Amino acid sequence: MTTKWKLPGGDAGAEEGTNGMKLWQQFAERGQQRERDTRKFSSTNGVRAGAWLAAALLSAPFAHAQNTGTTLQPPEVSGTNVTINWNSAGALQMAPSVMGPWQTATNGVSVSSSSRSAIAGGAKFFRVVDNGVPGPAIPIFPASPDDPLPVRQASIRRLPQANADGNAVLDIKFEAALSTSFRSFPLLLDDRLITVRDDGVFPDTQAGDGTFGVVVNVEPGELEAMNNRIAQLRADERIQPRFDGRQIVGSNRIDFFNLSNFNAGLPVQAFPFPFGSAGAASATTGSSFGPPPPPGVFKSLMITDLSVVQDPARTWDPCNPGGGTPMGAWTFGRLMTDMANTPVTGIPASEFVRRWLRSWQFDQTINFDGVPNRDAAIRAQMLDAWQAASGGPGVPLNLAIAPFRLLAIVNRVDLRANTTYGGGSSNNPCDPPCLGGEARFVFCMTDPGCNQLRSLVILEYCVPKSGCKALKSWAKQWKALEAIPFGPVYNAALQAITDQFATANADPARMPNKSAINQVRSNEILQFPWDLREWRIFATDSDAGHLRPVTVKQTPDFDLNFSATISAYANTPANIPLILAEQHKVPLTFLGNPFLGGSAPMPGPFTFWDGPPPAGSSIVVPNLRHKFSLNTCNGCHAGETSTFFTHVSERPFGAPSTLSGFLTGILAPDPAGVEPAKPFNDLARRAIDL
Repeated sequence: MTTKWKLPGGDAGAEEGTNGMKLWQQFAERGQQRERDTRKFSSTNGVRAGAWLAAALLSAPFAHAQNTGTTLQPPEVSGTNVTINWNSAGALQMAPSVMGPWQTATNGVSVSSSSRSAIAGGAKFFRVVDNGVPGPAIPIFPASPDDPLPVRQASIRRLPQANADGNAVLDIKFEAALSTSFRSFPLLLDDRLITVRDDGVFPDTQAGDGTFGVVVNVEPGELEAMNNRIAQLRADERIQPRFDGRQIVGSNRIDFFNLSNFNAGLPVQAFPFPFGSAGAASATTGSSFGPPPPPGVFKSLMITDLSVVQDPARTWDPCNPGGGTPMGAWTFGRLMTDMANTPVTGIPASEFVRRWLRSWQFDQTINFDGVPNRDAAIRAQMLDAWQAASGGPGVPLNLAIAPFRLLAIVNRVDLRANTTYGGGSSNNPCDPPCLGGEARFVFCMTDPGCNQLRSLVILEYCVPKSGCKALKSWAKQWKALEAIPFGPVYNAALQAITDQFATANADPARMPNKSAINQVRSNEILQFPWDLREWRIFATDSDAGHLRPVTVKQTPDFDLNFSATISAYANTPANIPLILAEQHKVPLTFLGNPFLGGSAPMPGPFTFWDGPPPAGSSIVVPNLRHKFSLNTCNGCHAGETSTFFTHVSERPFGAPSTLSGFLTGILAPDPAGVEPAKPFNDLARRAIDL
């Protein structure tokens, strides 16, 4: 049955956003194809299917309403028509927000003219109610820009009286002028659609002046708490590094938010945060890379304390087998078992791990790049002894005695993608970026004598969170750890966090394993040269449910280093601003040839990337060569950051890992010798971000 409705007006022109279509396709691929009823809506103004919003709205799988078989499919846009399909006789409901109020739009019968008029008054979200159980809410709204819009400046002013949308107006200037098609456009803010306006209609004050107004809700209590925290800082603590990407370019003095002006209805600068200038970075003074990271980062961002990584209730170590818990929550064996998720995949956890290890034992060709095996080295240094301790050849590996030592638990919420637009640019070298950022467990291998090997394995999870509220709550959970002394209470609170991304079924939308793992990476010198590699779980073919070797992200085939191909890529006009902003994505191919590498070798601690010699002669835009090289795996772990291959070191039992200067503060000479030294203090950057 077909029913045509008129939806709320918006900007002219119907379109399906590129990011949105990709997300809808991902959701659609997870659902089963079934026969379904069809309802069609028509708009004279044109509407856009807000596909990408599903990820920001839903924490449960998209496809099914609880306890029913109802499947609500993504909208199909054709001209000014939007088609919504569902596969049951359930009632279609509409509401202005996901919180309601919901009203029934149709029960599968034709809608009268009077009903059509009612639907036009605020139909922004739709859902199907099947057997009394509501399904997920799906937004439909007018066209809006596809990509995240860089904000140049924003101020906030309190309204004399709050309305249904909030208590303040955010006035925004974007970096680039928008097309006149977007004098107003909608964005998702948690559970509601907000309209950003430069059309002279409230809350905008003047049409077409380039300043967009939007009503938001601000909690004065949070502003007061922020000012109280600033007041408790010492004078030196109020000076923070200022970053361009990951490089320190100066410093800021934290100023108080002018709460008096805000309460009086006067505009107060909100972005950039009202720092005071405290000077530029110096390449000669020790302060050029800023003060040491605040102590709290070692509880909320980079956790290496022995009370955590040697927690007897949650970890196990071959050097202290009686003082740990085999298959504890933070053991390699437990985490890999949950990743394999045998009840869902049918893959035994031991076979899941054994097959992953086999990829080290045989030569690989990844994107036409030959990756040599490490067979003799990995067997002699680790695998043969593990197999023997498990019962001998042919016996499944005993994951309870996996020879991997926990080094660190890491919060990378700084790698989150834009959540208002549902994806987009981030500094994350992973592909695709994760809406909630990442969280990681870092391990090193141990040899038969339980000594640490210079061979690290990092389990990197895509945090299954999206939307501003969920991300804010996620960040607060980590931040709250800073107030808890190390010990049993702290570890219990930390496990409550790690269980949200590391346990089996942590992300039901990621098929076929339903694991939140994004990728597994290694950083090792089982044999020369030092090498970095990457694996991801595949959903199809004979590797379905298993970790398969894939290209290392942001890192070309090492055979191309110091070649004209590298300078051609870096000097491409469209790439230059993206590389300088650390927002580029190194493609699988370039100029019609394979480009990304199958691994990232590091033949020495001064490894870096450049075009043909002499150094710096073919990539002449300032900082361009450095930014490109810094974002490769082997450049970041070697020459560009003065790092000896690992940012978190392997460690013997009873001693904590040491961290690289890149994390804690360093002035790194330019390995090409043509630019000034670069200051880094990445834990300070992450702390500011948190």
